[in-house]
Amino acid sequence: MNALSPTNSAFPRLSGFDPEAIAALQNAPRSADVAETGELRRQRDFAEVMSIASRRIDGGGAETKAEQSRDAAERFIAVALVQPILDQARESSDAAPPFQPTRGEKQFRSLIDAQTAINIVRSSRLPIVDRLADSLLQHAQAEADAKAQLSGGPNS
Repeated sequence: MNALSPTNSAFPRLSGFDPEAIAALQNAPRSADVAETGELRRQRDFAEVMSIASRRIDGGGAETKAEQSRDAAERFIAVALVQPILDQARESSDAAPPFQPTRGEKQFRSLIDAQTAINIVRSSRLPIVDRLADSLLQHAQAEADAKAQLSGGPNS
């Protein structure tokens, strides 16, 4: 057996990183009738920030179109507006040497900013998110209507 083999006892299994749990998070229902616990929501958010969670583009999941458009709008506003502000605020910090961020803090800064941006947008009912979600929903409905007309053909 190779000394650097992952089965070697020198490489303990990482706690908190379970592929089965990640798969369960990816397939967990997100409908309005299922109340997520705070812990499950944090785990799902972490998986999404780490780009592990799958993104349902086809709309075939348990989410309604309204939930999908709201989620997409929240993520867009978090990434496009809030996260750059957080990044700029962190970089403009003139902390004295004992209070400067450590190497580890600098390394995980973008992850922290991404999660903080998502939390800010979700917790504050921003009108721009509502407007964008409505716009996305209207666009999806118009696209679905156009597809229905095209599939109906000239006989309908």
